Amino acid sequence: MKKIIFVMMIVFIVIVAAVIMIAMRYPSVDAEMNLEELTQEYVFDGRFEEVYDRIRSQIDGLVETDPTAFYSYEEYEAGAEMFYQTVILRAESIQGQLDGRIPATDEEQREDDAALVDASELDMSVMGVFEMGGRK
Repeated sequence: MKKIIFVMMIVFIVIVAAVIMIAMRYPSVDAEMNLEELTQEYVFDGRFEEVYDRIRSQIDGLVETDPTAFYSYEEYEAGAEMFYQTVILRAESIQGQLDGRIPATDEEQREDDAALVDASELDMSVMGVFEMGGRK
């Protein structure tokens, strides 16, 4: 669990750093433009995958051989892949909302969910579950 959370935190930090860099580059541009750039330049243009792959290549071996791991290497891999898919699908949803293909408000989405990104295959529990200090 600690390893999965560690990977997720690193990738999250990279994503936040990308948002901050975009905001710093375009301080007068509104949040919509920043989300547009984040999804297009970072996720869809391959930067997210590049960073994700680099981080995985740096820590996979450590996680695989960690004798104190709370989760198996296979569980770590499944969690990391689920995180990757979550980011990709979320970016698709954001992009669709920005370009008008997907309703952007909760109310509109409840009225017409046909255009929503299908995330039914995602299982957030695969990424690790907090057990308040308990071991799996």
